[in-house]
Amino acid sequence: MEIVFISELLKNWPCDWKQGNYRQEVNRICSDSRDVQKGDMFVAIDGKKVDGHDFVHEAIVNGADCIVVEKELAVEFFQNEEVAVCIVPNTKKFYAYACAAVRNFPSQKVKVIAVTGTNGKTTTCAFISQLLTQLGVSNATIGTNGCYVNQQKLSDAPKHMTTWDANELQQMISVCVDRGIAVLIMEASSIGLENYRLDGCDIDIGVGLAINHDHIDEHGSIEKYIHAKLRLLELATTCVVDFNDNTWFQASQNKGKDVRFFRVEDYEMISEELTNMTFVHLDSKVKLNCRFSGEHLTYDVIAAISALKALGYSLEEIGCFTPTLALPEGRSTTQEVNGVYVVIDYAHTPKALQETLKWCAKNCQGKLITVFGCGGDRDRQKRAMMGEIGCYYSQYLIITSDNPRTEDPMVICQEIVGTLPSTNRIEIIVDRKTAIERALKLANENDVVVVAGKGHEMYQQIGVEKIPFSDFQVVEDFKKNHFLL
Repeated sequence: MEIVFISELLKNWPCDWKQGNYRQEVNRICSDSRDVQKGDMFVAIDGKKVDGHDFVHEAIVNGADCIVVEKELAVEFFQNEEVAVCIVPNTKKFYAYACAAVRNFPSQKVKVIAVTGTNGKTTTCAFISQLLTQLGVSNATIGTNGCYVNQQKLSDAPKHMTTWDANELQQMISVCVDRGIAVLIMEASSIGLENYRLDGCDIDIGVGLAINHDHIDEHGSIEKYIHAKLRLLELATTCVVDFNDNTWFQASQNKGKDVRFFRVEDYEMISEELTNMTFVHLDSKVKLNCRFSGEHLTYDVIAAISALKALGYSLEEIGCFTPTLALPEGRSTTQEVNGVYVVIDYAHTPKALQETLKWCAKNCQGKLITVFGCGGDRDRQKRAMMGEIGCYYSQYLIITSDNPRTEDPMVICQEIVGTLPSTNRIEIIVDRKTAIERALKLANENDVVVVAGKGHEMYQQIGVEKIPFSDFQVVEDFKKNHFLL
């Protein structure tokens, strides 16, 4: 932490100073009153579920020397004249800036790549990182799966966030800088962008993947969701976006920035099987080989390559390393169980599920059996959509629980089934373990079983409790109990 004064943090911000010594030192920046210690600055943030302004008194009792708010406070909060108090227009934005400032803006000391889009953020970030490693560039990734420095896991993601809280994010960037990394790759979620968590970061390259239906419950409308994603255009110096996504294309016009496009049509698939593929760049004729397959994964590889090209690397330099790429855990992870191919994938949006099932159906020599559910207390609109997609591609469909949270899991399953025709090839099994085992028992040699929705997650949230659960472990246990005799 750098030694900074309140006046330094506020000098570039419009603010209404209420009281206190603005030459006072700030030890830490805090947005949770329970974590406040003596000498901290408490920034009150009005969140979706909790308003930090309701906890100003607790922050003062716990030792906060400075309070930053965006709302007028009751007079009783100013009775302690030793506590500095000021009002800023946007505490979320100020919080992100202050968390970076007290650490002397660590993102300025590395090249930063931020990736957003509805699907493929984690995979694209992983591919960028792996390719940089092969090119001899020290790098780190921060996102859903945690923080990795030079491919070694350093920390889990806090509270299973895609884009970390600004304080935790800046702290981890500082750690990465101290470890000498040259390039930092981050996932940028719509929620993180909307809540200004990345506003304290100097982003050199912003990668915009396709924007589809997701997080409508969080944002209130598809328009607000799109607007949140497009904030990356404002934050990044150079933008690398999908030419075929009309949202990115239209938004990037007249931005006065360095905007570069990537197109899947610039590449042609030469050969594809369930576990490998080869495609070629049509102009340069550079061949790219991968130990996995699928159009959706081809897209992520091309996006990653495009980000590296923005860093100055040529396709010829990058292309020789695509055979070394490995999928992050829970992203189209394929294993064989007694002649049956089992694909475990995080696909939890309509587009992601469609891409995964389309790829599996194309390469399946037997029947395709799909197991998935939808999260509770989340976007209800996508449930029936995903049910229709699952029914269209699968010879057998099992609807089960995902993370039901506070909703009745049976109600969620029934909404997924929606108006699908009554047939004996669709069934509801609420217990996820039983559903996966049922799919594996139905499968014969050359069949493909897809287990979608949770991927890398090691828990299932039922009510407010997170219970240990892993799709991988269920499959592994089934294999041991039925075939490894």
